[in-house]
Amino acid sequence: MNAGWAPFVRGTCPSAPSQHTVHPRATLTGCGRVRRGCCGRTVARCCELVGGPVRPGPGGGGTPVSQEQLYFTDPSTLPPPSEPGRFVDLHADVEAVSFRQGLVFRPVLGQGVLVMEVAFQPHAEAPRHAHEEEQITVVVEGELEFEIGDETRILRPGMVAVIPPRVPHAARTHAAACLEYDTFHPPRQALLDLAAAQAGDGSAER
Repeated sequence: MNAGWAPFVRGTCPSAPSQHTVHPRATLTGCGRVRRGCCGRTVARCCELVGGPVRPGPGGGGTPVSQEQLYFTDPSTLPPPSEPGRFVDLHADVEAVSFRQGLVFRPVLGQGVLVMEVAFQPHAEAPRHAHEEEQITVVVEGELEFEIGDETRILRPGMVAVIPPRVPHAARTHAAACLEYDTFHPPRQALLDLAAAQAGDGSAER
């Protein structure tokens, strides 16, 4: 972000009646609405769609919002949550799912996202495949040879693979094991179906 940009401004999106934090260069009308804006989307998407210098109008152009406030949103400014949060111990609370030798999956399901621990034993492979869900993979231990499309790389701790919907990909270990975390949006339906099937016939590991 350009350090010379104006302070962040809180305005009201024409398509979302609640207050919505917008890009520092958003152009505001006199009523404080975003002239070109977000339709109630997330702040990140809003930042991609709005632009222009901040020019608050005479009718009240907005309240300055710091970068810290932009990220750490005051809960009182949001609608009430639809359900409470929860804590999960992956190895105490989650049934392991295993349907291919050398791979163990432990999924945690949220409202619109699935996060999954995946343990690869040495010389294990997730064969080339594709799916409708977007996937992000983060390696935390060991090494993982990862293919995305026609490109192959060795991923080590702290490295990430981003797989858009329907892009072919594969992963495999060699001499060392690997621990990685996958995030799927929306939740990976095939994995949920497999977990339910294994739980139903008692074959899921603990």
